[in-house]
Formats: sequence, C-alpha cells, structure tokens
Amino acid sequence: MAARGEGTKRQRVLHKLRNKYRLQLLDEGSFEPRFSMRLSRMNVILLALLAFTLHGLLILALIVFTPMKEFIPGYSDQRVKLNAYRATQKADSL
Repeated sequence: MAARGEGTKRQRVLHKLRNKYRLQLLDEGSFEPRFSMRLSRMNVILLALLAFTLHGLLILALIVFTPMKEFIPGYSDQRVKLNAYRATQKADSL
C-alpha cells in the first residue's frame, strides 16, 4: 500500500514539473504583450542549473588562464617558487 501511495505522489510531482506555464511581459501603458514564453518548472530548473554551471566554468577559466590566480591565498608565482628552490639549493651546498 505504501508503494502505491508513493507512486502517485511521484506522479503528481512529475506532473507538476512537466506542466506548462506562460511567462508574459506586458507593456504597462497599453497592456500589450511584449514577450511571451511557455515554460515548465523542469525547464526553469534545467536553465538555472545550466546558468550556474556556465557561471562556474567562466569563473574557473578566469582564474586558471589569467594572473588572477596569484590572488588566491597559498598560491605563489612561478618566479617565487624558482627563487625559493635556488635558495634552498644554495643553502644545501654551503
């Protein structure tokens, strides 16, 4: 019995996710539709996830491919690493 109730609950949730809604932007003065779009809740969720993922990839690309990575705490410039290595080698040779 519990599985049957769970299945109908799952079906109701899926039905709500797939149900189409209309997004319509109206001109305030004349109430003429300026933009209209049919969306479902699932489409909105997927678009939000896509936007979030693309935003994360853009931030990651900015950090990896630009000098911004030097502002990250604990990340040192290659020159600093090379100078530290040379200083260690010189101290060891003394």
